[in-house]
Amino acid sequence: MGMTADGVVKKLSSIAGYVAMFAAAYGDKTVTFRRVAMALANFVRTITSSNSAFDRYQAGDKTALTKAQKRGLEFFNGKGECAECHEGFNFSDEKFANLGIGFDRRDPDLGREVVTHRRGDIGKFKVPTLRDAARTPRFMHDGRFQTLDEVLDFYAKGGISNPHLDTRILPFFMDRQIKEDLLEFLQALNGEGWQSIKPPEHLPN
Repeated sequence: MGMTADGVVKKLSSIAGYVAMFAAAYGDKTVTFRRVAMALANFVRTITSSNSAFDRYQAGDKTALTKAQKRGLEFFNGKGECAECHEGFNFSDEKFANLGIGFDRRDPDLGREVVTHRRGDIGKFKVPTLRDAARTPRFMHDGRFQTLDEVLDFYAKGGISNPHLDTRILPFFMDRQIKEDLLEFLQALNGEGWQSIKPPEHLPN
C-alpha cells in the first residue's frame, strides 16, 4: 500500500465506512494491523483458478494439452526438476527459497530473515504458484523480469550465486525448443474463476 503498518491502521481508522465494516467483521470497531492482514488473507482465499487445460488433462482429457505442452510438462517434472519447488495442485511447495534475487545489487532485500531473524532464511521468499503466472507479470519479488522467457533464462543459469543460494537451484541445459515447450506448458496453467471478482462500485467513506 506504499505505507507502514501503522500508516495503514491510521488511514483506515480515519474512514468511518471501514470502521463500521471492522466492527461488523470482528465485533468491535478497533482497527489493528493484524485484523487488516486477516481481512486481506480472507479476500485472497477467494481468488481461485481452476479448469485450466492442465486440470482438464489431469482429469482424463488427454486432448486438453498440445504436443508442445505435453513435452513441456515432461521436462518440467523430469530433467528440468521444476517440480522440486513448484509441486502439487497449486504448483508450489508453499515453502521459502533463496534464488539469489537482489544479491547482484547493493543492500539486497533479506526476505524472510527480516521476520524470523534466522541466518538460514536470508534472501528467502515464498515459492509462488505458477497458476496464471503467464498472465501476471512482472516476475520475482523485485519485479525485475517482464517475461517468463527471461525467468526461464535466469533459472537455466542457476540463479545468482550467494552464500545462501538454495541447493536445488542449479544450472541446466535448455535449447530454444525446450524453452518454447515450457512456455507453452505454463500457458496451460491459465484457469478460470478469478475473472468473476470485480471491484466494489463504491469504496467506504
